[in-house]
Amino acid sequence: IVKLFGADLREYLAQMQVEIPIVIQDCVSILMENEEHLSEEGLFRISADSEELKKYKKLYNAGKRVDLHSVDPHCLSGLIKMYLRELPDPLMTYKLFKLFKEAYGDYIYTHILFVKFKLLRASKKNIYIIIIRQIFSR
Repeated sequence: IVKLFGADLREYLAQMQVEIPIVIQDCVSILMENEEHLSEEGLFRISADSEELKKYKKLYNAGKRVDLHSVDPHCLSGLIKMYLRELPDPLMTYKLFKLFKEAYGDYIYTHILFVKFKLLRASKKNIYIIIIRQIFSR
C-alpha cells in the first residue's frame, strides 16, 4: 500500500506510475463534471466536515478506491486543500522558483502580474477553479 496524504509527490507518482495523484484526479474530475459544484458559494473557502475529510483521507491512504460522486463539493475542495497542505515539499519549491527566475528573469514577474490581472477580471468565477484548470490543462 502506497501512502497518499503526506507522501513525497515524486515518490508517489513514480510508485503508482501516474501523472496526477488519484485524490486530485478524483476531486477535480467530479468538480468539473458538475456545473453546480463549480458555482457553489465559497467552494474553496468554506470548510468541509472534518470527520468526513478524515474518513476519505484514511480510505485513500489505505489504498481503497473511493467513490466521491455523492460527496459535498466542499468536501471535494477540502480534500484537495488537505492533500496539498500535507505535501512534505510545496509544489513550487524555493529551489525551483530560483531556477524559474534565473531562466525567465523579469518575465516571470510580468507573467505573475498578468495572471493576477486575469484572475481579478474573472472575479465572478471561483478563482481556485481557474487555477486548477490552469494546473491540469494540457
